[in-house]
Amino acid sequence: LSDVGIVIKYEPHLSWYFTNQVYDIFTRILISDISIRTFKTYITPAFMTQYIQLFNSNNADERHFLLVFLSRLYAKFVPRRKLIRAEVNEYIIQLVVEHQ
Repeated sequence: LSDVGIVIKYEPHLSWYFTNQVYDIFTRILISDISIRTFKTYITPAFMTQYIQLFNSNNADERHFLLVFLSRLYAKFVPRRKLIRAEVNEYIIQLVVEHQ
């Protein structure tokens, strides 16, 4: 409901339905009982750089899901926390420099 009493119907972009399925698979893998040692093989600096770049999406639902997934990654992978913080820091600095 907006300020003037008009009902605003929100419908996500069609591509979100497909993208959401991919993120659901990632989440299921993340919360599974696969060992952290196995995950460490895939959570590399290159992966984190590409993952953080996904926050450039115009889709608010996607950005929210990315944030939730990033929080779960951070909570589960203590050995990779330094990497995650560094990549997020780099991304924020890049945004600040671009918008000056």
